[in-house]
Amino acid sequence: MYSIHVKGITDYYGSPIDDFTVDFFVTPYLTDETFYITDYKIENSKEISINFNLDLDKSSFLITNNYRINPFNSIETVSFLGTKSINVKFKYPIKSTGITYTIKLENMKSSIETGNIELLTGAGSYIVLSTNANNLSDMYVFPNPFSLSESDGTVYFANLPAKTDIIIFDIRGDRIAEISERDGNGGVSWNLTNLKGEKVSSGIYIYRAAVIDASNNETEVKLGKFAITR
Repeated sequence: MYSIHVKGITDYYGSPIDDFTVDFFVTPYLTDETFYITDYKIENSKEISINFNLDLDKSSFLITNNYRINPFNSIETVSFLGTKSINVKFKYPIKSTGITYTIKLENMKSSIETGNIELLTGAGSYIVLSTNANNLSDMYVFPNPFSLSESDGTVYFANLPAKTDIIIFDIRGDRIAEISERDGNGGVSWNLTNLKGEKVSSGIYIYRAAVIDASNNETEVKLGKFAITR
């Protein structure tokens, strides 16, 4: 039980009012409702909008350390889109490199009016970002040149459309390897192994990338080259 002691006050006409005490009980706000992310939208390479099922406690969403981004990135600004949505702007763009980005939200709550419910800690508290390119115009290979002595044994093809086939040839025009992008993250890797399962040697290699449509027809083709050094 709580008490409020009132004394030393007057009424509208200035007449003193007797001191008094008000006793009361507080019933905790109980709810079975959960607070979670409902969906998100990639606005551009540096911005996403995130929607929630309840109104937001703005103070907890403005703390940039409450956003855990992997691989490394950081938050430049957070702005509110109504009472249940935010716009997040990253410092660095999210590129289509074959890497899946995850953003986990921590220590965030819904508004006081909805009970200050903590955001779920598992599913519903993070989003997975996968991006891909619209065409092959900005496709690239990295690292290029690739050093057999300094790198991890993997060449990456980046900025690819969601469905892309790549054929790799040696300088003589012999077909060396075939790889495909299908998971929608805009990139695919090659482990420097040829069609026989053998590691390739240093040299100049040619690639042929082709975008595949829903009918398995090639709609765009790009040729390029990259170097492997010792």
